[in-house]
Amino acid sequence: MGNQNEKLGNIVKEARVRAGIKQAELADRLHISRRYLIDIEHDRHKPSYRLFCLLISELDLQTEAIFRSNMMIIEKEIKELTNLLHYLNEVEIASFSAALHTLVKLKKNEACSECTRSRKECEPQMFLPDFFQ
Repeated sequence: MGNQNEKLGNIVKEARVRAGIKQAELADRLHISRRYLIDIEHDRHKPSYRLFCLLISELDLQTEAIFRSNMMIIEKEIKELTNLLHYLNEVEIASFSAALHTLVKLKKNEACSECTRSRKECEPQMFLPDFFQ
């Protein structure tokens, strides 16, 4: 994993603090709870595409830096996983693949973080790319 400064939550928190905006004030502007904003800032929840756009607007965030740093983190993690796969035999790789497919299927069916519907039902086109989920 990359260092803490590269994570979306930390980028949001640093921008909010730099702008002199309190969590409660920003949460009110975004029409979300303060608790939900705290969870975003601590990378426990990732914002929907709509909320991400509102954060960009409210905090004057530079999206290029966010996407570039997150892609670098993902590329590093993929490389590390690929290297680890070399230690497995065919049966172990098949088991790993099946577990990974199950995990992705479960992730796609879990509840949307902003409502009670599943992610499939909750405007899938409105979510950030998978690397933000």
